[in-house]
Amino acid sequence: MKRVVKVLLLIVLVFLIVSYFIPVNREKQVFVRSTFENVISSTTLPENWIKWDAEVGAAWQKDSSACKFGTDTTNHIISINIPGKKIRITQLTYLLYQLEEIKNNHSSVFSFTIIPYVGNGQPRSQHNSTIVYAEKTSLLFRILPFLEKGSSADRTISELQSYLEDNTRFYGFPIELKQATDTLFLTHKASILKQDLFKKLPTLFDDLDRFARENQCQPVNRNIAYDPTNNDSLSILAGINIDKIIMGDYLHNFMELPTGQFLAVGQFEGPFRDRSVLYKAIEKYLSDHQFIRIAVPYEKYLSPLPATDSSIVKITLSYPLRN
Repeated sequence: MKRVVKVLLLIVLVFLIVSYFIPVNREKQVFVRSTFENVISSTTLPENWIKWDAEVGAAWQKDSSACKFGTDTTNHIISINIPGKKIRITQLTYLLYQLEEIKNNHSSVFSFTIIPYVGNGQPRSQHNSTIVYAEKTSLLFRILPFLEKGSSADRTISELQSYLEDNTRFYGFPIELKQATDTLFLTHKASILKQDLFKKLPTLFDDLDRFARENQCQPVNRNIAYDPTNNDSLSILAGINIDKIIMGDYLHNFMELPTGQFLAVGQFEGPFRDRSVLYKAIEKYLSDHQFIRIAVPYEKYLSPLPATDSSIVKITLSYPLRN
């Protein structure tokens, strides 16, 4: 009996040794909570690799002049050269690519394809994607995958997925869906010249605070919705949150968001003049996820009101959405 066991163990050992030298293909699928277009642009525009590939990003931060990016539209090849590493991506057919990475005189190759995800069982599935990638491995690692160290293909696809699914990294700002908690507003709409904006804002909010207190309300939060009417003027809806329902008058209007109203909310901190980048980021987020806004976006100021275009402000920007 012992002899039989020894023979069997020897056969298994020989098989494992031989299997190490037998090449096989290994294919994996990764579900990505991002649009097909975002996956394509992140992989096929070489400069975008700076944003999500750790080694490319680190090399760029250290010495951008040492990083070279190229696009050969004739042969459908993009190249990324950084110190100690070269990446070459070739489009083989529509949506099928081959990636070769040369690092420390070692070459690794894998192919990948990007597929719009249209299956059921995933949130907003029509706006997600699947990445299918394949690489050479040995039969041994196919049978016992826990023995194999992570490959460059696994690392590359994992870093790409992490970037695409992180709103802060991909859109540049922390953007999330929230249910509105401050739903009662006292507002005052005014048309003013752009050059008078910083002079008029304190007056508008002082008037709102006064009217709220006259109606036994506690005013909190300063909110502003902007609507440019022409090159010189702005239509502004200034609003404060209050703690109860009141009647307005010809200047002051009471507004209430519906219970359970969903908002797409982003945060910005920086010069007042630069906050438009947050608007663009949230607009792309809404487009990517096919959300429909039902009212004008509004800024909630978590810092003092701006006194100039260069004033440092901290705001949240909220887009009311169709539930």
